[in-house]
Amino acid sequence: MDETTQYAHKTDAADLERIEKKLLEDPQNIELMDWVAFMFYSNGVRDKAFEYYERLTAARPRYPSYHYFLGNLHYQKGDRAAARECWARVLSLDREGEYAGKARNKLASLEKGS
Repeated sequence: MDETTQYAHKTDAADLERIEKKLLEDPQNIELMDWVAFMFYSNGVRDKAFEYYERLTAARPRYPSYHYFLGNLHYQKGDRAAARECWARVLSLDREGEYAGKARNKLASLEKGS
């Protein structure tokens, strides 16, 4: 993996565009798609992040992290039911992993009405 796939907080628009272009050249590269999705997510480009996390969950439906981030994006869009489904999916895939704890907290927060 080269430097363009390394996480950078607050990546500028030109870098995001350059990295996304690399993915367009190799659209089946799941590892690169993962980085592109996370970079858009962490930089607040929600529509692009949503698009890529949907593709990732379709390509690798058993990866809890993809469902977790997709749930967060649904929540940010105001779709609590879809968020709940995504976070519940995380728990069905992995009850004890890193994202399971995060999903459990998100679900508990929904139950409290936060």
